Amino acid sequence: MDNANARADFADLKSLISQLPIALYLCESPSGLIRLYNRRAVDLWGQEPVLGEQKYSGALRLFRTDGSLLPHAETPMAEVVLFGGERTEDMVIERPDGSRIVLRANVTALRDRDGRLVGAITAFDDVSDRKRIEDDAARLAAIVVGADEPIISKTLDGHIVLWDGAAEGRFGSMLSEVMRPPPGSR
Repeated sequence: MDNANARADFADLKSLISQLPIALYLCESPSGLIRLYNRRAVDLWGQEPVLGEQKYSGALRLFRTDGSLLPHAETPMAEVVLFGGERTEDMVIERPDGSRIVLRANVTALRDRDGRLVGAITAFDDVSDRKRIEDDAARLAAIVVGADEPIISKTLDGHIVLWDGAAEGRFGSMLSEVMRPPPGSR
């Protein structure tokens, strides 16, 4: 392929990536330098990266979901850029304004026609709300499992949908004995 065709293909790729609703960026191998990104990535990072200077991520600072600092050189992008393969991982980014969001990053190696590793592409999106809901659900489940008091849950029309072991012990009935089928379900 000649240089003019390669430049045209790259321009087409840039145009396609810029229009996608999910954040995307590409890093080259083995340097890890960011070579291409879209507007959604900038929105999530909270800043525009400097092409050819920033490596592995355009985020100001990165953290693991446990709160520990995640050096850029230890990110999934860095691993895939250097060794190939695929990685999916949640991480927290800190933006220039100090706000933090949880991202789910999906990183895939890019190879040339001869199979040589030439870079990696990352698709990522903000999963902060989903992560908060999952964490809240896990806390609630732990409370329910560890509760000594009976827990009974009913639908708005009074049908029992949860009758835990403590309820069985206190009231002497099993869920199958107290559940009534909803009207019209027979």
